[in-house]
Amino acid sequence: MTKIIKNAINNMKLQKKMRFISILAVLIVGLASFTSIGLIMQHNNRLLYDKVADSMSQSAADIEASLNHIKTLSGLIITDAQLQEQLDAYRSLKSPYEKNEAISRMQKILLSYYNQYSSNYIDSIHLDLDGRTVKTYLNHLDTAPEEVMAPILEEVKPMRGAALWINDYSREYGIILARSVRKLDRLDLTHMGTVSIFIDFYSMVRDATHARKQVTDNYYLIFDENHKLVCYPEEFSVSEADGVRKEALAPYQVIDVSGRKYFTVKNTLSINGSNIRYNWDYYCLTPYTDMYRSIFTIYINCSIILLAALFLSVVMSDTLIRNITKHFDYLIQKMNRFRNSDMELLEIGYDYGKRRDEIGMIHNTFNTMATEIRQLVTENYVNELLKKEAQLKALEHQINPHFLYNTLESVNWRAKDIGAADISAMVESLGALLRLTLSTKENHFTIRKELEIVCSYMTIQKIRYEDRLRYDISIPSEYLDVEILKLTIQPLVENAIQYGVERNREGCHILIEAQREGTILYLYVKNDGSEFEENILEKLADSSVIPRGLGIGLLNIHKRLRLAFGEGFGLSLYNEDDLAVARIAIPYTYLKEESPDAETDHRG
Repeated sequence: MTKIIKNAINNMKLQKKMRFISILAVLIVGLASFTSIGLIMQHNNRLLYDKVADSMSQSAADIEASLNHIKTLSGLIITDAQLQEQLDAYRSLKSPYEKNEAISRMQKILLSYYNQYSSNYIDSIHLDLDGRTVKTYLNHLDTAPEEVMAPILEEVKPMRGAALWINDYSREYGIILARSVRKLDRLDLTHMGTVSIFIDFYSMVRDATHARKQVTDNYYLIFDENHKLVCYPEEFSVSEADGVRKEALAPYQVIDVSGRKYFTVKNTLSINGSNIRYNWDYYCLTPYTDMYRSIFTIYINCSIILLAALFLSVVMSDTLIRNITKHFDYLIQKMNRFRNSDMELLEIGYDYGKRRDEIGMIHNTFNTMATEIRQLVTENYVNELLKKEAQLKALEHQINPHFLYNTLESVNWRAKDIGAADISAMVESLGALLRLTLSTKENHFTIRKELEIVCSYMTIQKIRYEDRLRYDISIPSEYLDVEILKLTIQPLVENAIQYGVERNREGCHILIEAQREGTILYLYVKNDGSEFEENILEKLADSSVIPRGLGIGLLNIHKRLRLAFGEGFGLSLYNEDDLAVARIAIPYTYLKEESPDAETDHRG
């Protein structure tokens, strides 16, 4: 995957590379800027958290101290000697009058405690005597009905004087601290009554938080260890408060409550029972939108300015990149014009001679190089042509074709005189084969002439192998005048005979066909009795396979075709339906010559 990405980047145009680099740099700067703004927001949230958490810790400590102080008070009440004496007397008295007198004395004892500790948010103190209740004054809260108190009294009896905190009715009757009064005389520990202290918990929380408040408009929620709602403001419903508990899991975070955002901080209230410690969840909610309206405005303004700056940077860098890369485009145009024309230089209309940067140096160097190349070609081209022509003439004189033709013709007539028809046919075919292959008069070669070479060659081979060799040539007439390199098909036929006949006792059937696809003409040489090794051309090219027989010739055919016609053309070798297939791909370039009316169809 990394190699693919690397190749894709390497193959990108220079303008795209430079644009990619500039955009990447802008993105990095933008990401760093937005990250910095986000870190600033996080830092502000942390500062707010520290501020609120410190205030909450102090207010929580105040609430814990008040509740634990009330618990201590309850211990004083249930162990009060006078109250113990009056309760013991009350249990033994029979006269209603005397009982009422005892109740009156017990009420005075409770009132003395109430008056002394009422500032600790004690709303009232009750003493239940199994049917009768001794009460102090009621301050703010309603009186708890019998159906509320009855289960509490039953629950506290077996607790042997331990403190029981009841928060189920905190909004209506306050938090209730209930303790059983046990007879201490001689450690009798008989249940004599139940003391219930009603605590105005909402006022306690309000005063504790207001005393420590550093941020305005805070709201407080308290849940007990069973996630039961103990205290919540009137602005919140029970479902909204419970939603805060479920959503606010982190020590501090921003949450949404019915479309309003709050910065929420979580803390813990620890309340001591006699044998257990209660841990209540304590939440402080600060309106977030109002507090950070100005910060959000600054954030948005900074973001707009940053985005505008990034956009302007991209536009300016893109303009500069285009201004730089256009000169490289001009250079490519000049190079293509120089390559495709008769070494002419393209006039750009821009004077690079005045430039002293790298672009000017490249253009000036190319102009100088092109001028020198054109001068060298002009001076040497004619001499090279004359030299090559002289070399060809020398080769022709070394092998005098007329001598060969005359000799073969004499052999042919001699064979006819003695009635050797096979020898005559072989000599005539060999003469035609030599005439076509040694001819240097023709600049272009067609499929028609190539097939004449093949037919002459096959005539000789048919006489040699007789019935072991069969061949069919089926090429439509409109393809016969298509240009092809000399000796392209014949070596493939020779290769088919070598592997299909010489190395196979059963013989060989060779098919020569043609098929056109758009601007490409495909010529097929197929034979049975042999097959090609997979990727044989690639293996011959990288020398992983040592060529035998015509191996080098096949590779040369492929190279000649690609050099003559381009990268998209050449030779392919593969196997198909038990046939070895050699496919030649050449451009459909038509050379008008004599065109027979029917397709070329040779069989043998």
